[in-house]
Amino acid sequence: MTEIRSIADSTRTFYYPQTHYQAVVGFEEGIKSIVNYEYVSNLTKPQYLKDLYSISESGLFYFDDKTANKPEQLSNGFVQALFYDAKNGVVNLINTLNFYDIKDSKWSELKTIGSIIKGGETNGNK
Repeated sequence: MTEIRSIADSTRTFYYPQTHYQAVVGFEEGIKSIVNYEYVSNLTKPQYLKDLYSISESGLFYFDDKTANKPEQLSNGFVQALFYDAKNGVVNLINTLNFYDIKDSKWSELKTIGSIIKGGETNGNK
């Protein structure tokens, strides 16, 4: 049986030559063989919103302080929209408990998840 001893590299980090060699050689080719780059390049990326009320389809969006009709208490954030059709859906402000219902293209006041439990009260923000 061959004895394997650790050795130090130029940074004085110790490693075992055989395992270190196997971990580095062929690494890039190995990653390319398991990662589907076409799939990764087609992942949904958030779209910028100039007006929050312009959302009419499902998707991921983001807004900043220049976005019209955004909640006053938020200077920026991300939005997840789920639509049944162009006139009916739900817009969730990610990382908050706030959301909007859209029915027949009419946006509700800003609601909170807790309002569903308490009977439909809104949190008073538009």
